[in-house]
Amino acid sequence: MRTLHRLFTILQNPLFFCCLLLLPISALAQKNASANATSAPDWKLSTTVGGVELYYRIAACGSQKIALLKFVNTNNKAVTISWNEAFDVSGANGTAKRSGQAKKQLVVAPGKTEQVDCQTDPQKGMVARPAQETPVSTEDVSDFRFTNVTVTK
Repeated sequence: MRTLHRLFTILQNPLFFCCLLLLPISALAQKNASANATSAPDWKLSTTVGGVELYYRIAACGSQKIALLKFVNTNNKAVTISWNEAFDVSGANGTAKRSGQAKKQLVVAPGKTEQVDCQTDPQKGMVARPAQETPVSTEDVSDFRFTNVTVTK
């Protein structure tokens, strides 16, 4: 009887109900945090030139796979980086290698410059797709390479 009375007293405590309400919220927050930790982008280091690390990752952009670019400038001042692009692509006609004809150029501040998605292109040239070279291309990028990279300080 005494145990039943103690349980009844605990159930009447408003603090108990607040804790009971917060439990599902806490569990949901932990689930979201672990999902975000496991869904971090898989950047691949392509090369390092003149204190700049050049990364890429293949990502979906609508129905097409493209390459997103990231640069990490370890210098203490901005540098100008220029490069050409080379793609391995797959499409209706099988697989092929493509080379970008136009040389791209970008001023990179110290630190990280990253393209997070294909919808926003905050700095021209941070999204690489074969369609930039061939406007009617519907090919998917399966691999990407930086070529002819130069860094000017």
